[in-house]
Amino acid sequence: MIMQLFRAWSVLDHYKGQNEVTFNWFVVGRKKPIAPYEELIENYDDNNAEAWCDNLFVNEFFTNEEIKELKEYLLLSHQMEVQVEEVSLPVRSGGLSYGLLLINGAIGFYSLADEEGYNLSVSVLGHYEVEEQDFSNLLTSKDLQNGLDFLKLVLNNLNLKSESSFPSLT
Repeated sequence: MIMQLFRAWSVLDHYKGQNEVTFNWFVVGRKKPIAPYEELIENYDDNNAEAWCDNLFVNEFFTNEEIKELKEYLLLSHQMEVQVEEVSLPVRSGGLSYGLLLINGAIGFYSLADEEGYNLSVSVLGHYEVEEQDFSNLLTSKDLQNGLDFLKLVLNNLNLKSESSFPSLT
């Protein structure tokens, strides 16, 4: 039987203040390879110093059974659909894994395995990218109060409004 491996992702309508955020799901901490690395990785050389990166890369993919588990779990626990794509085997050496990003300190990971009631046979993380929100240009409540006080003075000097019709922010 020919080995089939899959990658999986979900798109959330809204997450962390952004629309349509993609979660790329991957297996983390797989104890043993799904199949011999020589079958999964083109021109695999265990003596190559970078072989561990290739191992990490292919260990992140899902088997057919693991995909079924993931789909069921996300649908029941999060009402989330999972998109699946079969991985063409063997993969080329040098693929960038999400685990490597994690090891290098990247942010944007969500651990399904840490959820209460998690029951999948493998640990699954999701990698997502959201643009950091820049709140540095927002006004503080003190800034707003100063602006409101200024408007009160201007309008009172023009005899347009009484001071009592403006709310206070303090």
